[in-house]
Amino acid sequence: MSLFEKTVYPRLSASLDTNYLALHFTLSEDEIAFSNNNARRPSSRLSLLTLLKLFQLLHRFPDPKEVPQAIVDHLRIHLRLGSSVACDLIEPVQRARHRNAIREFTGVMAWSQQARHLAVETGFKASLLMPRPADIANAVIAELTHAGYELPAFSTLERITKHVRALAHRKVCSTVHRHLKGAQRQALDQLLIVTLDQRRTAFQAIKRLPQRPSRKHLKEAVDHLEWLESLDSIGAELKDVAPALIQDFAHQARTADASDLKDFPPAKRYTLLLCLMHNARARARDTVAGTVVKRVATIHKRAKDEMLQRQLEQRERVDRLLGRFGTVIDIVAQERSVLQIGRKVQAALTQPQPIESLQEEYAIAKNCTGNNYLPLLWKHFKDNRAVLLRAINALKLVAATQDECLLHTWAVLRDPKNHRRDWIPVESLHLRFATKRWRALLKHPTDPALINRRQLEVCLLSYIADHLQAGNLCVPGSEAFADQRANLLPWGM
Repeated sequence: MSLFEKTVYPRLSASLDTNYLALHFTLSEDEIAFSNNNARRPSSRLSLLTLLKLFQLLHRFPDPKEVPQAIVDHLRIHLRLGSSVACDLIEPVQRARHRNAIREFTGVMAWSQQARHLAVETGFKASLLMPRPADIANAVIAELTHAGYELPAFSTLERITKHVRALAHRKVCSTVHRHLKGAQRQALDQLLIVTLDQRRTAFQAIKRLPQRPSRKHLKEAVDHLEWLESLDSIGAELKDVAPALIQDFAHQARTADASDLKDFPPAKRYTLLLCLMHNARARARDTVAGTVVKRVATIHKRAKDEMLQRQLEQRERVDRLLGRFGTVIDIVAQERSVLQIGRKVQAALTQPQPIESLQEEYAIAKNCTGNNYLPLLWKHFKDNRAVLLRAINALKLVAATQDECLLHTWAVLRDPKNHRRDWIPVESLHLRFATKRWRALLKHPTDPALINRRQLEVCLLSYIADHLQAGNLCVPGSEAFADQRANLLPWGM
C-alpha cells in the first residue's frame, strides 16, 4: 500500500453514484449567487462552480485531468445548462481568477511560504512522537486544514514528510549520543563483536525470541531477563524519546545484522542498540510474566483434572460399596435365622476381598467429597516452585491499585527467616485477598494462629497470576503488563 493510500489526503470516491454526487455537489443559493457575481457566461459559471465544489471537498484545486465528467454533468443539471455549454478548467487567466475568488469566498489561504513553514514545523514535532510517515503526513494535513491553508500537491507533502522525519531522527540520535559516556559507548560496541569464548555476538543474543510457556523455557526466559538486566543500564539516554520511536528504532535494529550496524554513523548505531536493549528487556519481562500466568493456569488445570478423575473413581467406589450394601439388605430380607444372616453377611463383606480393603474404600469415599481441588495444587506446583518464585522476584512487581496486601504478604513469605519454616505466624500476614476456601486450607489444623507456608506459596502465586491478568499488578518496564495509569491524561486537560 502506497503512502498516498495510507493518509487522509482528500480524494474523490472511486464510485461517483447518485447519493455521493447529491451529498457533495449539490449547489446552495449562496453558491449560485457567488457564481452569478463572479462569472458572466454560462460556461464560466459552470467552470467556477465545478472548481468551488471540488475545492470544498478536497481542500485543494485538482488537476483538470482529475475532474470526472460525472461531476460536471451533475452541476449542468442543477444549473439547467445543456451539454453544449463547455466546462473550461484549463484556460490560465480564467483559472487564476476563479481560484482567487474561491479562496476569498471560502476564507481559505493559498499555499505559501508561511504554509510550508507551518507544515515543516508540524511535521517535525509529529516526527518526534510518531514513527510512521503516514501518521506524520496526517498530522500535517490536519494542522494545515485547521489553520485554513490550501493543501499542496501530495508530492510536496511527501517530500516534507521525508525531510522532517530525517531531521527529527537525526536530532534524537544526536541527543542520545551526547548523553552517552565513553565507557557506555565502548560497552555498546562490544555487543557487535564476537569474542573468543563466544560463537555469536551479544547483539544476536539480545534479539532472542520467546518460546512456548514450558518450565524449561521459563527458566531460560528468566536467565535471559537477568542477563539483559546485567548489561549497562539504560537511564537518561532514552528518557526524552517517545515510546513509539523506541519501538521503531528497535525494529530497525532487530532486522539488521551486526555488520550492518557497524556501517551506521555512531549516533544512529548507539541509539538503535539502546532502543533494542530497551525493547528486548520489555519483551523479556512480558515473556516471563506471560509464562508465569500460563504455568499457574496449567497447574490449576492439572489439579482440576485430577479432581475430576478422583470424582470418577469416587463414583465407581460408591457403586461398589452400594452393591455390597444391597447384597446385605437382600440377605436380611430373605433370611429368618439370625445365625444364617450373620454368616452370609460376613461372607458377602469379606469375599472376594478382605474386610480391610472394604474399610479402606469406605474411608476414601467418606473423605473424598466436594469440588475443592485446592489441596491438590501443591502436588503439581512443587516441580515448578523454584523457577516460579525466581521469576516473580525477577519481575519486581508493583501494585496498580492502593491495595498492596498481596505484595506485602509476598514480601513476608520471601523473608529469609521464613524460607525454611513450615508454619508462619498469621499476625504478620494480610490475607483479606484470599477466599474462605483458601483460608481454611492455609490454617493449621489445631492452631489457627499459624499458616502453612507451602500452601501459602501456591495461594500467592495463584492470586499474583490473576492480578497480573486483571491489571491490578504491573511489571515496571514491561509492555503487555505495564501500568496503564501512566498513559492517562491529567485531570486538568
